[in-house]
Amino acid sequence: MMNDILWVPWLQVPRLQYPACETHIVQLFLKGHLQRGHVLWSSETYKPIPSFSLWHPKPGVLWHVRYDLTTHPEDIGDFNGPIEMAITLEHIPFDLLKTLSETSRLTRIILYRASGQGLLHVIHSIEQLLSVVPGIPLWLDQVTIGWEALAYLLAVFPEVQPFNVQDQGLDQLLIIAQKLNRRVFLSDFSGRAPILVPYLPTFAMDHESLWNMDKLPIYPGYL
Repeated sequence: MMNDILWVPWLQVPRLQYPACETHIVQLFLKGHLQRGHVLWSSETYKPIPSFSLWHPKPGVLWHVRYDLTTHPEDIGDFNGPIEMAITLEHIPFDLLKTLSETSRLTRIILYRASGQGLLHVIHSIEQLLSVVPGIPLWLDQVTIGWEALAYLLAVFPEVQPFNVQDQGLDQLLIIAQKLNRRVFLSDFSGRAPILVPYLPTFAMDHESLWNMDKLPIYPGYL
């Protein structure tokens, strides 16, 4: 599955007044995605599920770190558990990433494109990351990267994966995958078997009947 594209539905659960509401939201999310998907819990009263991470550090649980929002970066290096790091391509902490990867704490890197950042800068940053932290999965945020740039980057760097592709964008991802002759799998980080997502159906079009105005069907009663 090295060249396959993974579609991992992603849900950030808001901190609500009633924990039961948070749990219900997650249950509906997983039910709508064949029990596949990754959940980011904001609340301390989270419920463990097969694939999840936390906004706050907790021993033994995957910590989702948004580096540009971190007020105490030194706490990241002191954390002994697994980390998924979200960073902007404008400010990449190469030394920290290298340290975390060498100690097997870094599970993946999520990349956000900064506003106004050129595609050449994005390409150069990805090349640097692949060199500095080889073997660490790179995930590109579709919302900030954009569809056209994402399609290009998936073609140039077959080892990267799309992040934050919402349900309404799945058709666009399937079109890109088909153009690249790659398969799309519904997946998460639970270790469960991924599920193949079929390409969109195609229909042959009768161009002659579409464009020949003399053959348009007209109800005789209107003549």
